Amino acid sequence: MALVIVTITTVPQLVVENSDWEVKKPGVKLVIWDPSSDYRDGDGSKQPVAYQTPGDEKPTYPTGLVVDCFCTFPVAYAGKQCTAIASLPIGAGGGLVTVLTSATFLIPASLPNPPTPIPVSFKGLTIASPSTIPDDPCPVPFRWAGDFQWAIKTAGLPDLDAPLSTRLELCWAVAAAPSGPSWVPHSFMRTQLDLQGKYPISLLRWFFPSPPEFAGVANFDINYKSWYARRSIMKIWDWGNPHAGTRPQYDADSGASKYNMGACGGSFEWDEWVTADYPTLNCYDLAGISQLSCGLLVADYGDELLDSRWVFQTPNGYPLTGTLYGWGAPTCPNPPGVNNPFFRRPLYPQPWVQPGLAGANLRSPFGNHAWVEVTLDDPMHRGVLDTTLAVPPGPDVGTRTRNQYAVDHIDYPADPTGAKTGNLVNVLTAGGTGGNCYTNNEFSLPFTVGGAPAAGIARVGVYSINDINPMKPLSRTTTVPFPAPPPIQAEIEAVITRGTNPDLPDRVINDATLDEASLLPLVIGETSLQQSKSDLKISAGATRLQLRLRESQQDPDNLGVQAIATEVLIRIHTYEHFEHAIYSLGAEFMKYQTSISDTFSALQNPVGAISVKTSTSVLFVRGNSLVVIELLGFPPANRSAALDLEAMAQRIDTYLAENPAQPSGHRRPNLRLHHAAPTTVHVGESFSLKLQDVDSLARQTYTHTSNGRVIVSAGKADASGVFTFHAIAPGTAEITLSVAHHETLHPAHEMYIIEVVE
Repeated sequence: MALVIVTITTVPQLVVENSDWEVKKPGVKLVIWDPSSDYRDGDGSKQPVAYQTPGDEKPTYPTGLVVDCFCTFPVAYAGKQCTAIASLPIGAGGGLVTVLTSATFLIPASLPNPPTPIPVSFKGLTIASPSTIPDDPCPVPFRWAGDFQWAIKTAGLPDLDAPLSTRLELCWAVAAAPSGPSWVPHSFMRTQLDLQGKYPISLLRWFFPSPPEFAGVANFDINYKSWYARRSIMKIWDWGNPHAGTRPQYDADSGASKYNMGACGGSFEWDEWVTADYPTLNCYDLAGISQLSCGLLVADYGDELLDSRWVFQTPNGYPLTGTLYGWGAPTCPNPPGVNNPFFRRPLYPQPWVQPGLAGANLRSPFGNHAWVEVTLDDPMHRGVLDTTLAVPPGPDVGTRTRNQYAVDHIDYPADPTGAKTGNLVNVLTAGGTGGNCYTNNEFSLPFTVGGAPAAGIARVGVYSINDINPMKPLSRTTTVPFPAPPPIQAEIEAVITRGTNPDLPDRVINDATLDEASLLPLVIGETSLQQSKSDLKISAGATRLQLRLRESQQDPDNLGVQAIATEVLIRIHTYEHFEHAIYSLGAEFMKYQTSISDTFSALQNPVGAISVKTSTSVLFVRGNSLVVIELLGFPPANRSAALDLEAMAQRIDTYLAENPAQPSGHRRPNLRLHHAAPTTVHVGESFSLKLQDVDSLARQTYTHTSNGRVIVSAGKADASGVFTFHAIAPGTAEITLSVAHHETLHPAHEMYIIEVVE
């Protein structure tokens, strides 16, 4: 073997979170490949790294890679200059493209004879700049990943090849991962996506292109924004269309979000998205992932270049004919497409009916809708991004203005009075416009701090990933009315009143044990249901336990949907404060595109303090808990007794009611530290916070930093209760540690203010 690689090391510049939610400190030497480990992780590596794109145009970008190896040089190579190169197969033909090139290495003038391996270290490896813009760095983030094939090249002599490839994943971005803010004090400032200062590698695998994708794009210096937006939208669209039976489809029953998005945004459940964990979605989910992609295209000073704005419109209107996400042929063969989005409801069972007034009584409009608007190559043009219902020529990739988007999507003749059709005017928080569109910065969700109305603007749109409710605006709220657009607010309050138990139970903290051993017998009983998976998430002041159950019964309706076993999802949310359980119930209502008043009804036999149901779910609040029980996908019309959700709710509520505790007496986790948190640390340092009592903690933990540009979390606490953080840059950040009791799942959190100095 002429070339045997021993290790590959580098010094990462930007913070990346790998698939195991681990973070390595930037600026520190890191082994990213050695032959003793399997680094394969999808099409990337278990040890991905990210670099900052150079701020000025250079023909090559340095990587800091060092390749330590053993080389067997024939004597003819003595005293020659050589370079190491690494290539990747590109395209359908698999032709090799050179990606990495080392600095020149002088082969020793005296070589062993017969040839034997000698140690060699190749340094100064660079990539060729992928920029197509003269005198500018590459404006879009990018990624090289795969099985790199190595060779030593010497002029006039045969290449010396390595028999083994090395799995590497190298990413470049203009700036560090966005870190908010989710709230700004003035209208001339902009909120931004908060990734806590670290790039999740799964997100980069979706939205960072490889350089060959844009190498031949004409006028890339002018239209790189529109190219990036189109690529992102088509990536989202192509993932679900045509529907392959394993990807989400639009919820043609209730138009409900499954990825934790509401009318005004939320924290997108990214980890669930990449695994297609939920079989249905709605426009909020699609707007959420669209805006998520926008948040990754940033300037060198960190601001989002597309200036994406979430737009929520209520009402929306009857749609013109198009392809509903996930419902193209063959899953929805009815030509010529869909103009009745809720055709899974018995009242209007046909996906397509005669357009205009003639068919208006045979279909439902979108009760409301959300999309994203961006500024692309023309700073005076705001374009729409939307993948919910694609009308010719395809999904909206930013070429249509809001006005043109409405003309091409809304069947105005179907609603001659305009009662079910929204106008295109933005609502002002101060009121007085008569508009139907809610977007920053004209509109902000109302919230309070310490019981008093707060100034500033809260983000409307996707603000983070993988968090759980209460949403950030809600976590600041301590008084009603519910923070929602006024028309939605009125519906929420009406449904809460409708669902309030006339025999209202005492408001006490729930102290029931919420482990699988206690809950599964309650929900399964004597039925044929079987557990398929469980999951626990924690955030500041909240926990969410999910149990998924499966019943092996095919859908007899045979309307072209995927034939899978019916699944039941049970979510038990536990909060530190009573109010947040009610606010989060309201947040559940905000996940629906159909009328909230028409979708939710009271239970005949009420449970908890507030209980309501839809055709496929039951929701109730008892004390500081919110319980949601829902059927996933498109369950059969004739359900078995095992799928009696109200009976499940009764059993769970009885269990909670039998295990109350007074606020001073419930089982909660211990958050005391072994040593006091530091108040000051230096740039480049790592520091740890260790909990005293790990025995009382649930298996999951959660950390949050108010400024990911200053301090980033290295991940979840380890088995001994140690949280680790990295100080990245000067400034001040508030760190939050969140844990839950291992039995009751009661959350607890503590905050520490830490200053980072040079």
